Amino acid sequence: MATQRATALVVEHTDNMGDFNRNMDLSLKGAESVTAVVVNGYRVNAKQMTPVRVVI
Repeated sequence: MATQRATALVVEHTDNMGDFNRNMDLSLKGAESVTAVVVNGYRVNAKQMTPVRVVI
C-alpha cells in the first residue's frame, strides 16, 4: 500500500500599508519561518510545505 502524503501551503500575510515590495518580503519571510518550525520541530518533509506570501 502506498503512503499518501499531504501537502500544505503556509500563508503569511501583511497589510497593504507601506511599501508593497517590503510587505511582500516580510510576508515571505514569515511563511518561511513558520515552515522551518514545522519542518524542524515536527519532522515534516520540507517538500510537503510551500511558503506563500500575500499582501491584503
